[in-house]
Amino acid sequence: MCASLQKGARLASRLRPNRTLRLGALFARDNYVPICEAVDAAIEALKSSCGIGYIFWFCMPSATENGPYDYTRSGNPTRDVLESLLAKLDKADRAFCFTSGMAALAAVAHLVGTGEEIVAGDDIYGGSDRLLSQVIPKTGVMVKRINTTDLDEVASAIGPRTKLVWLESPTNPRQQISDIRKIAEIAHAHAALVLVDNSIMSPVLSQPLELGADIVMHSATKFIAGHSDVMAGVLAVKGERLYLLHSYPNLPPEGWPYMDKIVLCCKDI
Repeated sequence: MCASLQKGARLASRLRPNRTLRLGALFARDNYVPICEAVDAAIEALKSSCGIGYIFWFCMPSATENGPYDYTRSGNPTRDVLESLLAKLDKADRAFCFTSGMAALAAVAHLVGTGEEIVAGDDIYGGSDRLLSQVIPKTGVMVKRINTTDLDEVASAIGPRTKLVWLESPTNPRQQISDIRKIAEIAHAHAALVLVDNSIMSPVLSQPLELGADIVMHSATKFIAGHSDVMAGVLAVKGERLYLLHSYPNLPPEGWPYMDKIVLCCKDI
């Protein structure tokens, strides 16, 4: 980290001293390039230490190209560190952070359109239950509630309109166990996605993506952070078609978690 910061300081010192940078001067190549090199070095230093980066001056390769970051709400190196860690823990292709577990679940609900169907367990967390029973149906999405421990009931419930199967295993509060692998096979035969709320188990004790699930949600408020000082949520996914979930925190009410909460999660992991 220190070496990267020193490099950034050296590059920044190459700017012409005692000069007020007007917009035209700022984007002149002899000024813009060393500034961008300094910014990039500082970003790498921050990522290596999971330091806090609230707002950055992100640099563009040219007037018509965006770099890896262009606006701190749509991409931030601090958040990238946590999302990379979480993807590794869940053996996921990508992971995305949200302000809470419920915000993450609300984002998944956006994947289902009017006239389509969600099949969900009948014993799940209260917030999820209210989302499924009181909010989602108002969007024209059908919600079917079943006993997910009964594979025959699962097989009879999933049909051509089913786009998402929503599981908890173990369930909250009754701690019922569902066969994630078998349910995933049934769902995928109908081209439906499988979401597992894994908040109770954490990636240490259960990895639903390895059992065939497409999306795993964690309330990071619980065992990801573990010290009752964070409210955040996580989605870990398999497959590029689910990368669009990365943009959903930009839509209210989902939202990105505050940077200090992201850093706390990094340190707790």
